[in-house]
Amino acid sequence: MSIENTLEILDGLIPEDTKIPEWKPIVNQAKLPEPPEFPLEALPPVLKNLAEEVSVSIKVPPALAAAEILAMVGLAIGRNVYYILKKGVTGRANLYMLIFAARGERKSAVDHLLRQPFDVWLTEKLKEYNNRIEQADLIAKRREFLVTRLVKAKDFSSPESDQLRDEIQLLANQLDELPPHPNIFTNNITQEALLQKLSRCGGTVAVFADDGRAPLKMILGKRYSKDGDAQDDVFLDCFDGSKTLSYDRSGRSIVPISRPCIGLMLMLQPDMLIQLAGQEEIFDSGFASRCLFCFPESWVGKRHDDGSLKRDIDDLEVSDGVMKAYSELIHRFMNQSYDQEEPCYIGIAKAAKEFWKQHYREVESESDVGGRYYDTLSVAIRYPSQTLRLALLISQVNGHERIELEDIQNAHTLMRYFIVNAERCHFYMKEMALPDDARKIIRHWLRSGLPCHTARDIYRATGITAGELAEMIALLAKRNYCRIVKTDGNGLIEVNPELLQSDLFY
Repeated sequence: MSIENTLEILDGLIPEDTKIPEWKPIVNQAKLPEPPEFPLEALPPVLKNLAEEVSVSIKVPPALAAAEILAMVGLAIGRNVYYILKKGVTGRANLYMLIFAARGERKSAVDHLLRQPFDVWLTEKLKEYNNRIEQADLIAKRREFLVTRLVKAKDFSSPESDQLRDEIQLLANQLDELPPHPNIFTNNITQEALLQKLSRCGGTVAVFADDGRAPLKMILGKRYSKDGDAQDDVFLDCFDGSKTLSYDRSGRSIVPISRPCIGLMLMLQPDMLIQLAGQEEIFDSGFASRCLFCFPESWVGKRHDDGSLKRDIDDLEVSDGVMKAYSELIHRFMNQSYDQEEPCYIGIAKAAKEFWKQHYREVESESDVGGRYYDTLSVAIRYPSQTLRLALLISQVNGHERIELEDIQNAHTLMRYFIVNAERCHFYMKEMALPDDARKIIRHWLRSGLPCHTARDIYRATGITAGELAEMIALLAKRNYCRIVKTDGNGLIEVNPELLQSDLFY
């Protein structure tokens, strides 16, 4: 029987006084405490000025702009610049930034503006790279010609043969010196393709997306995963750069990559926090603790203290001077990262190290049962090391030869903001979390695609007991996933069409 026929029959069964003309939206938002103002004063001047002007011109919270700027600058600094706390304890400036903002919050407009220096750099580097590849083709053909002459030589020990061998070796050395492919950028990729891209691009990849739903689903194991397990292995291995990455599977392999580096910046709608919360493996593996969370307040419909709209229409733009300073910074870092082959280690001033130790002790002392960070320990465990990453980033933007006290103090100020945001995200996930039995019911509805179900149907499909079923249906109805319709004393459950027509939830 078709869905249309089923609907016709149900329409005749449901009394008129029980029919509801319109559905209320599914409740996938929680009432959250307002976050603090983003501490713009903690940013280096070039980044502070850019974040302020992006906020004013595009009309977005400063945090949204600043978080993306930090992620992009961290990636630009690259894979070969490390802080060194002590022997064996090092880290880099590449960040895994997750930014949560609802649809219509102008995420794409911010991303488009901040990416422009990278697009210009890539265009210039691709021209250079293609010229090098053309030269390499000529070198390879010349080498092949000389090898043929050497093979045909009558006397392999003659001076002419020695000269051929020397030139062949020289040409081989030139081919070995080819640069990596400069297109390190992607916004949607499988784990295997990510490995191949890391190999092709010299060990660095930037996963930047103004709509990060697809790449986050890949990481969570909800795309391109046969067993549903998380696919975060490559991200774990490429965060610190302490491992040499190798891969050999099903006849495909890559040349081992030393100090692999990924920069991750995903802009996401808040509903993705629900999916994140539903994949405990991501927290157990340590991926979540490697992420910085940014969940700024919405400016939609909000007003300033003087009563003016925060998102009013005007002609303000990011100034040429501010954009030029940012572009020059990105190009300088990208060129340095692209050309640099050996790691560079940045020390930490004594006063800066002592300040950081106090920060570490504060987090550690509040991580036991009853402490502030205990409930979010799966993320809080890396707060101190994340602070060092931010300090390295700040020090490099400021042009310091080591991490100074002011660098670590400003990084600590930024980290306090991200800690509050991580707690805000945790609160959202806790408030919006659904029990496993409720998820089973939703999965059954999505698999069947039917708009209506009886309690008996759901019971048979999920194996949930009658008492638990009633409790779960009541919860789902409260959040507008479904509604209960009475027909001749029997319960008929209608599924909200919003759930069936979108992938916003599962």
